Amino acid sequence: MVITGAASYVQLQCIQYCSGKKIVYYDNSLEIENLPYAPLVREFEKIADEFWVSSQIAASSSNADDILIVGNPDFDQYFALAGQKPSCRWITFFGVYDGDYAAVL
Repeated sequence: MVITGAASYVQLQCIQYCSGKKIVYYDNSLEIENLPYAPLVREFEKIADEFWVSSQIAASSSNADDILIVGNPDFDQYFALAGQKPSCRWITFFGVYDGDYAAVL
């Protein structure tokens, strides 16, 4: 089994040439097609046995055959610490990585 992110061509090359189950984790919460690296993510979708995403928004934009919404450790910890059920509405500050996080809010 190989698990990798969907962020670089090096990761894509590794998963293309590995045998066994191939799991790709797309950790961005936004729609795939709105990102500058969407063509790269689409290549990962083609070869993934399972395509893991962090949000329903990401899942809805995916072309993968087998999609699982698994969350994202960067912000899921806030849900657990607050003792809340995942069905509750939340507004979470994600940090200052780039403009993607503000767009999700």
